[in-house]
Amino acid sequence: MDHCVIETPAGRLCIWEIRDCITECAWVNAPLRAPETPLLTAAAREVAEYFKKERRTFDLPIAAPGTELEQKVWQAVLAVPYGRTVTAAALAEKLGLRKKFRAVVAACNRNPVALFIPCHRVTAEDGDGGYVGGLDVKRALWDVEGIRSRAAR
Repeated sequence: MDHCVIETPAGRLCIWEIRDCITECAWVNAPLRAPETPLLTAAAREVAEYFKKERRTFDLPIAAPGTELEQKVWQAVLAVPYGRTVTAAALAEKLGLRKKFRAVVAACNRNPVALFIPCHRVTAEDGDGGYVGGLDVKRALWDVEGIRSRAAR
């Protein structure tokens, strides 16, 4: 398993690669580590482009391990447009899981590639909601995409 740690405006991001697929990324407090494979180099470049507002989607091979329900939720999250948000309840309704919206929230919290599958675009009904990288990171990603905090509305 190869990995790199890159500096972003939202903090340091560690990206892991296994067998030519991105399998995980996490916001970390770790020393910088340069990308050493072509895929990690491409991932670092695409992340930099995202933060410069030059990229709205990622074009990387992703292999995020998860349950069938998690995969279904993550596919729906990928359909949420750049610069937009959706509530967990609305996402659950769209997936036919109205009574299981907490499962949608749990799937977002278990997303191993949270920047690349943009769960930061999923909010709570009454506010910003949480984020696996923390609210400061979520709001930094929202700043990149021009999303206003629900708390500020």
